[in-house]
Amino acid sequence: MRRFCANLSTLFLEHPPIERPAAARRAGFTGAEFQFPYDIPAQALARAAAAAGIEIVNFNAPCGDRAGGEIGIACLPGREAEFRDAIATARAYAGALGCKRVNVLMGIVPADVERERCLETLARNLDRAATEMADAGILLITEPMNRHDRPGYCINKVGEAGAFVRAIGNRNLRLEADVYHMAREDEAVAETLRANIDMIGHIQFADVPGRHEPGTGSLDLAGIFDTLEGAGYTGWLSAEYNPAGRTEDGLGWLDALARGG
Repeated sequence: MRRFCANLSTLFLEHPPIERPAAARRAGFTGAEFQFPYDIPAQALARAAAAAGIEIVNFNAPCGDRAGGEIGIACLPGREAEFRDAIATARAYAGALGCKRVNVLMGIVPADVERERCLETLARNLDRAATEMADAGILLITEPMNRHDRPGYCINKVGEAGAFVRAIGNRNLRLEADVYHMAREDEAVAETLRANIDMIGHIQFADVPGRHEPGTGSLDLAGIFDTLEGAGYTGWLSAEYNPAGRTEDGLGWLDALARGG
């Protein structure tokens, strides 16, 4: 049986954040993730998840000045100390939740900095952070994002990110592969996932082009999930989409895809 996770920063927004784990479990999800859960006290969220019988499986490390448009600081030279603090915050939060996975957003390459310098900074930061997380039994993952939604983002394609993470060589560092971003980048989704399966630690999905629920666009998500299973992936499949309407009204896909249909 496939393991489906609900991103509670995009789904079940009809409910207060602290009530979303229970809403997700009632809908049939067994895992939940947040983009940035830090407005909710960790112990309160842990109690809500435990009461609902749902596992918190992933969230992002703090990513800089979100209100100012930052989407990660891991690649930014001169922000290393801030990045270390972000990792410490995420590690403590994950420990309180019993969460075994933390995602790092890479960041946008500044106009006045060479991309190669940013990649070198990113590699050093990810290597150090992955080692620190390993001590707590937490897998560090990092996510490429498409250039259309995130102009200037450091790495856009899973294929390139897989080679990048592989070259770092840290056994506790993997990718978060979002098939929505892959499709927006015109990557060959199934083939790229197969080629990088050894580097993938988490999967997210939404349909294309609208980033809504499965069945609203052009992606063959059932076929993509079949490819992942055939390649040996046994991890979480996270629904990170923007519902076209009320979340519960758009979950007709869940039973069929969970069965592998």
